[in-house]
Amino acid sequence: MPIRAYCTICSDFFDHSKDVAAIYCGHTFHYACLLQWFQSAPTKTCPQCRKQVSSRHIINKLFFDIAPEDEGSAADPESLQNELDRMKAAFSEKERGWREKQKAADNLRETIEKQRADLERVRREIGEKEMLCTTLRVSLCLSVCVFQQHGYACSGSNSILLPIQKQMQYLESQHRESEAAKEEAKRLRVKMKTYER
Repeated sequence: MPIRAYCTICSDFFDHSKDVAAIYCGHTFHYACLLQWFQSAPTKTCPQCRKQVSSRHIINKLFFDIAPEDEGSAADPESLQNELDRMKAAFSEKERGWREKQKAADNLRETIEKQRADLERVRREIGEKEMLCTTLRVSLCLSVCVFQQHGYACSGSNSILLPIQKQMQYLESQHRESEAAKEEAKRLRVKMKTYER
C-alpha cells in the first residue's frame, strides 16, 4: 500500500512540487512550511510533537524512491488532492468576490429605484406648479381685461391695484419655485444616468 503522507502545517499531501524536510524527532513537513513555522513561532518546537528543535537540525530535502508508474495509471492521489484543495480555495475566493459584487449591484439598483421615485415626484411637482402658473396667468389676464372693460386706469387708486400686485407677486414666486423644481429634476436625471452606468 502506498504511503499517503501530508504536511501537518499546511495539510497538503506531499507531492513532487515542494521539497520535503524532516527534523530530528522524525516528523516530516514541507521545507517552506517548516521555515515559516520557525519564523512565526515564539519557541522553536516541532509542530507535531512540540519537542524543542533547532533550525540547524533540519534535513532540508528528503528524497523518495518512487516506483515507476504504469502507463495506464492515473496521477498520484496526493497531487490530485492538493490540486483539488487549491481549486476549492480558488473557487471559494471567486464565489466570495461574486457575492460582494452582487451585493454592490443590489445596492446600486436600490439607489437607482430611489432616484427614479425622487425624479417622478419632482416631475409631478413641476407639472402641478406649471398648471398653477398657467391658471394664475389666465386669472391675471381676465382681471386685466375686466379692469380695462370698466375703464379703470392703471394710475387709479391703490385699492384697485393692490390685489393685482399681490397676484403678480404670488405668480412670480410660483414661477421661481417651478424653475427651481425643473433644475432639481434635471440634476436628478443626470444623477440617475450616472447610476445606470
